[in-house]
Amino acid sequence: MEICAAGVQDLHDMNRIIVAAKRHWNYPEEWIQLWLPDLKVDESILQERRFWVAKHGGAIIALASCASLGADHYELEDCWVDPACMGLGAGKALMDYVCAYLKSVSAKELLIAADPNATGFYEKMGAQACGLRESTPEGRQLPLYKVIFNP
Repeated sequence: MEICAAGVQDLHDMNRIIVAAKRHWNYPEEWIQLWLPDLKVDESILQERRFWVAKHGGAIIALASCASLGADHYELEDCWVDPACMGLGAGKALMDYVCAYLKSVSAKELLIAADPNATGFYEKMGAQACGLRESTPEGRQLPLYKVIFNP
């Protein structure tokens, strides 16, 4: 598996994976349509934060991104695996890569607003539950996790 920085040429595959991964959890289509404007990545978002893709056999099978919150704190904005490739280790490989990058820039903390279906994954990655964040539709909350570096 190869992990590399994402580029404009990867946007189509990245967005395909985001939509497929969100649909994988059988959310109501009206919720998915509500979320898509905030989930899809365009050129401006690609430039705002760091994106990486995982490739297997030359094809993009997963992606991740993080954004600076300032003061050595970051947020994991994306971590998506093509449902057809779940179980191949791409999510773990990306999380390990992101965490190694954050350690290399002396980050202190990575905040994660997790999809409820992904909480077990983040816990296996060493993230600790730390609260809830409001989401959409109204009344929905996302579990918050954090990974602490250099405590």
